[in-house]
Amino acid sequence: MTTGGILVILAWLFLIGSLCYTAVRTLFFIREEQKEVFFVQLLTVLGVVYLLLAHTFYATGQGLTILLFVFVGLFLASLRGSPLVKKTTISFTSSQRFAVLFVMFVALI
Repeated sequence: MTTGGILVILAWLFLIGSLCYTAVRTLFFIREEQKEVFFVQLLTVLGVVYLLLAHTFYATGQGLTILLFVFVGLFLASLRGSPLVKKTTISFTSSQRFAVLFVMFVALI
């Protein structure tokens, strides 16, 4: 983690801060009828916290890093349908000009 310099340290701090902010908001604003969702979110948050602490205090390998991002993905996927996530829709059929420009932009990248 230290071979990337200050930019990598800032990216890790941003990731940790945004995950902590989202986890606190999620765990304190759960509804009564969503107890199963709360259980999944709690387990994935605990997994992320454990793996982040392992990354902080130990020299971990690629396996634990992949497992960390799998747990982060599971946590973010469990947020679907919660009132904290706003639903946005992107439609390419409403504007052909936007669709052509977007495809050209992706092709250039």
